[in-house]
Amino acid sequence: MTRQEFVDIGEYRLFMMRAGQGRPPVIFEAGAGDDSTTWKGIFEATAQFTHVITYDRAGLGQSDPVLDHVRYCNSPMTCKNLCELRNSRDHMHWSDTR
Repeated sequence: MTRQEFVDIGEYRLFMMRAGQGRPPVIFEAGAGDDSTTWKGIFEATAQFTHVITYDRAGLGQSDPVLDHVRYCNSPMTCKNLCELRNSRDHMHWSDTR
């Protein structure tokens, strides 16, 4: 079952989807101006054997709009904040289209 939610990380809200169970959790981050829909197929397939998370970076997809410099410069910190807020402090594996 895929869970969708908005997570307030301070200055704005990010749209996040989670599914599956297990370790390690896998975070899919879209690059090149894409949103989380880029990962639809692989997100669903990976959720069959572990916990997966994907989100729309600030200003993209369903997340709140913000200044352009925040969207790209703070992407790793934004993801870290998002995961800490959602209690996903396990060892994480990253997948990024950049």
